[in-house]
Amino acid sequence: MNVLTALAGFPNAAPLAGLDRAWTWSLGSGRESLEEAQARYQKMLSPAEVGREAVPFLKMSFDNPRTGGGSTNPGRALAYPRTLRQEIPQLEGASGGFVERQNGTGEVWRVVWDGEWVLSGAEGERRGMGLEGILQFGDETLRA
Repeated sequence: MNVLTALAGFPNAAPLAGLDRAWTWSLGSGRESLEEAQARYQKMLSPAEVGREAVPFLKMSFDNPRTGGGSTNPGRALAYPRTLRQEIPQLEGASGGFVERQNGTGEVWRVVWDGEWVLSGAEGERRGMGLEGILQFGDETLRA
């Protein structure tokens, strides 16, 4: 069940109106489960902070054999965009490592280092992009 469906089931849910607004301000897509929306609202957003940065929907998993870093949960977990930007550069030289992420529209992209940056997803595989191009692509598709 997504947030809009859940909210529609509560005609007198004035206290939930803040959740709906915070969800919208956080660049939600309407595809999030109620549990994901609640976790984002309670743990990731600061609704009272007017000048806060946007927190687009992002789920990711990663593994980096070179640094020993990686996600421990099964599947992808909610994450901040800064985590994505921190982990991708660490892949350089990490054979077998990856960063996989999903945006709010459900698109899944995977970045690996195979002597060069390799970006793969629904549109196929792209090689030959520089690190800045990979990071910029990630930023742009999070806002999709």
